[in-house]
Amino acid sequence: MANEDGEPTYLKVDINMRGTFVRHPHGYLGERYLVTDMDLPALDFEGFVAFLERFTGETFEKLYYSQRNRPFKTGIRYIEDDVDYV
Repeated sequence: MANEDGEPTYLKVDINMRGTFVRHPHGYLGERYLVTDMDLPALDFEGFVAFLERFTGETFEKLYYSQRNRPFKTGIRYIEDDVDYV
């Protein structure tokens, strides 16, 4: 994604990891990091996973995305491939 000048548009990505999903209230408890300068649209799924692994120093079994402005219980989505990532 780029702005009108063709420059990248950087997004804020809130990364939650090393934790667990909880039921009451629905959510995720774990470590939290905020990346404020990620050119997310320039990455495919593989590139995004590689970034996360470099950033955290860990490998991931599963990745999830929580949709903004939706309750966690209904807004959480599993990201498995490029189709899910887009």
